Amino acid sequence: AAPCPGAQIPGSIYEAVLPVLRRELQEAASVRDLAARLDVAPGQMQKWLDRALAEHHAEKIKGRYRWTCDDQA
Repeated sequence: AAPCPGAQIPGSIYEAVLPVLRRELQEAASVRDLAARLDVAPGQMQKWLDRALAEHHAEKIKGRYRWTCDDQA
């Protein structure tokens, strides 16, 4: 089926999950906590968070992650 007119389709699962990470990281959280809340493997969550760190969307403080910028991810 074709997407609805005007629907934005992310280019990757990572791009699709960024808004969810943004919402969940308004308060600092650990990889384990985020993985459990979002029902995803901790290893996958770590990969997404590593990329978010590399792209300066998140920061890591004492083993916990937090969203750092108010962009429109």
